[in-house]
Amino acid sequence: MAMPCPMLLPRDTRFFFLVGCMKSGTTWLMNVLDHHPDIVCRGEMHPLEKLDSAFVPPPTLETVAQHAAALRQWYFMPNNGWNEPYRDSIAQTKASLALDADYVRFFFEWTILRYLQRTDKSCPRFVGDKSPSHTSFTARKINRYFGKYQPFVVHIVRDARDVAVSRWFHLRRMQYEGKFEFAPPFESAGDGAACNRLFEHAEEPWPEDEPFFHYLPFLHTVLREWVVVNEVLAFEGPILFGPRYVQIRYEDMKRNFAESVGSLLDCFGLDNSRSMVESMQLATDVERGAIRPAVYREGKSGSWRRYFQHDDLEVFEKVAGQVNRTFGYE
Repeated sequence: MAMPCPMLLPRDTRFFFLVGCMKSGTTWLMNVLDHHPDIVCRGEMHPLEKLDSAFVPPPTLETVAQHAAALRQWYFMPNNGWNEPYRDSIAQTKASLALDADYVRFFFEWTILRYLQRTDKSCPRFVGDKSPSHTSFTARKINRYFGKYQPFVVHIVRDARDVAVSRWFHLRRMQYEGKFEFAPPFESAGDGAACNRLFEHAEEPWPEDEPFFHYLPFLHTVLREWVVVNEVLAFEGPILFGPRYVQIRYEDMKRNFAESVGSLLDCFGLDNSRSMVESMQLATDVERGAIRPAVYREGKSGSWRRYFQHDDLEVFEKVAGQVNRTFGYE
């Protein structure tokens, strides 16, 4: 077996992955946790969404990245005496997976270490990566690549209907600001006018006789993604991580911040005193003067009622209604 890449972070460093569907409150929770003195959670490295078993992340950015295929070919050459135990196909596959996982781990640590060296938290007890999940394999990938760290998985869930509305606003915001590299171009002049009206007359009620989601597949696609991601995480999380899988609802944080965040800190074994939690809330509450990140909108629970039409409710019930109720939403 190839020698592992060196460990770069202190061995008692604990990791957690903050996951959930896009627009479920992952950024909000990331900012909250980052304001705990023993936690660093400031990045969105997406180490899981960019990886699969055929991809080898490099231990350096400029050398191995350009020659990963050649290095892999060299490693498994029949006349490579250093790799004699792995010349048969079965062992080669096992060795390849071991190398992949080790390179991922090394690159992950190297990136975090470089970041921590430039912050006021050079030796945090917990390091968290916030990557909104767009894949049903998130829990398994975390376990495969980072299982040796015994990581926590923090799964935040939000009502599927509010997620859909927030996703639509996000897409429309990109179009409204002309960021078409992140959003599709307008389908017509009328489509562009509807987008402009959404932001220029944001306080006006949405007309009941006009569809809110102008793109027909959008709502179905978002709801289906919500179902797959949350069902798989809720099923696999406890199996793979046991008590290190923590599920938290966006609405519960809104309703009772102190209890929700305090319980999560208790799972981590960190200071969850009332004064600590209050300081974290004060630093991230935009209604108390905290800076509003660009990705935040209004963040209200139940705002979907202002926008969903009858047809939208039928799509929701067909695609996500039953699963939404299993997470406690009516």
